[in-house]
Amino acid sequence: ALQLRHSLLQPRPLTPLAEAGHRLLAAEDLDLAREEGLAVWAYSALLWGSYERADKPLPATYDHPGTGRVLAVLDELARGL
Repeated sequence: ALQLRHSLLQPRPLTPLAEAGHRLLAAEDLDLAREEGLAVWAYSALLWGSYERADKPLPATYDHPGTGRVLAVLDELARGL
């Protein structure tokens, strides 16, 4: 099994994660898992509550235009539920 971080929100390219030693799930990891029949387990998918909780702001590495677009789509989908 592969166990790597993954979330809909992605950090700015080439920026280090605040948590040293952690690595994000990449497309190549999914390809490897598929080819080798491995399970993929993702953690920190909700970024420690940062999607919803005002007391848990997103780390600075997630501050880029793509984050705003993803959050806007999530808000729109949530309103439709």
